[in-house]
Amino acid sequence: MAKSLAKNNLYDGLKARKVSPKSVKPFINKEITAIIKGFEVLATHYTLFIKFLLFIDTPCWNQYVQSIYVMRKEVAP
Repeated sequence: MAKSLAKNNLYDGLKARKVSPKSVKPFINKEITAIIKGFEVLATHYTLFIKFLLFIDTPCWNQYVQSIYVMRKEVAP
């Protein structure tokens, strides 16, 4: 049983979609300042790490920052 290959490429006529990169800014400057101040008060050992995460501005890291901030706020006296 011999295998045969297609004589023409079905995908030759397709064009790639143009995707414009969207800038997502989950926090405004006021919120960033509040988050950093909150970590300076509640968990100083996280502050530098949180500043780094906010600096690289990756959405998953921003969610991580939000979750830590909320957890620390709930635990604080």
